[in-house]
Amino acid sequence: MSDVLDRYGERVCSVELWPARTSDQEHRLTATLDVLRSLPPAFVSVTYGAFGSSRHESLALIERVLADGHRVLAHLAVAGHSPEQLVALLTHVERLGADGVLALRGDPPLDDPDDRARFVGRHALELVELARQHTQLSVGVALHPSGHPEARSLEDDLDHQAAKLARADFGITQFYFEAAALTRLRGALRGRGVTRPVIPGLLVPRSPRQLLRMGEMAAVRVPRELVEALEGPDGPARARTVVGELASAALEEGSPGVHLFSMNQPETTAWLLERLDRRHRRVS
Repeated sequence: MSDVLDRYGERVCSVELWPARTSDQEHRLTATLDVLRSLPPAFVSVTYGAFGSSRHESLALIERVLADGHRVLAHLAVAGHSPEQLVALLTHVERLGADGVLALRGDPPLDDPDDRARFVGRHALELVELARQHTQLSVGVALHPSGHPEARSLEDDLDHQAAKLARADFGITQFYFEAAALTRLRGALRGRGVTRPVIPGLLVPRSPRQLLRMGEMAAVRVPRELVEALEGPDGPARARTVVGELASAALEEGSPGVHLFSMNQPETTAWLLERLDRRHRRVS
């Protein structure tokens, strides 16, 4: 995975997939995999459900993606797992053939007191260190241009993000809708002496409701003009234009690539992969 990101002359495009749980989701996943066969990305990341809720489905999808010849970045989360379980999962995904792991803390439990007790004090950095000690996997971490929703302050969160990225090979950001958010994050990390590659995460919203809900959950500012654009008859096309401009700005600023949170949407996935030009420096 690191060798892909080291080729700064080539800006890479990667895609996130998640396991299907219903027949409709399986249909969309299969269609998206078909797109990736004809328009192969630099790598595919595979998500992992909270507290390991999709463990078997995630591992099966990793094997499926590997069988198509793609490089895989496996998401893993600390929450709900002992260190021994994490080591077992890390070594398993490495044996399957994954190139790297995206080390996550995981979402907090909603209402189970036992799960909540096991969640307190856990951090993604724990998984980063275990991956370093027990595998040869490349290690990525999640970054938050607007700050983590649970952070005490933005400065405190930036300190934490810098410490986390310093121990990893690269970071992938949460989605954002203002180019300045990525610029600020990169500047803050550099100001703390951390220069590891930062890959911007992109999300193409499908409706105003989805956009506002996801923005609220992630504590990401949603520009009013984007909401209004989605409300019109050509909303999806205008949303793609906005996200395309974010991608172009990030690449022109020196990002090593862009990462699409595809939500298993084949049309959106094809749109970005087709429009990333041959030099991988802008989205048309």
